[in-house]
Amino acid sequence: MALIFGTPRMKKCAKIHGLGFECNLPHADKRGSLANLVYNALSIDAKEGDTFGADSPAYELLLAFDRDGKFAKTKLGLKYFEAFEFLDKCLALDYRKRISAEEALKMKFLRKRDDKKKMTHGDVNDDDEDVIIN
Repeated sequence: MALIFGTPRMKKCAKIHGLGFECNLPHADKRGSLANLVYNALSIDAKEGDTFGADSPAYELLLAFDRDGKFAKTKLGLKYFEAFEFLDKCLALDYRKRISAEEALKMKFLRKRDDKKKMTHGDVNDDDEDVIIN
């Protein structure tokens, strides 16, 4: 959390709740982003010789970034940009800036579906835990 929000903001948040916050992670004094943290972790794994299979979600995610650690201007890059934008808004440290469930449901990341394949309750069985039903 400190690597995403930065140590100063985490200390301020802890103080609001009557708690303290200590962190010994390097560079946690600066605020980063979840996408940047993920990109750096994937890049380190790739540099250390770890390999990702072509069907690996980690490999796909790494392909969604350009060489500068920004989301590539590709269909895959846009897909992951929307996902991380959604996560960033859901994980806002300040609850007053965090999106509501209603706002979340309106975000592109959750709204993108093939409208030709609208689901009904009859299309879902007990094994479908991650399906959105209209």
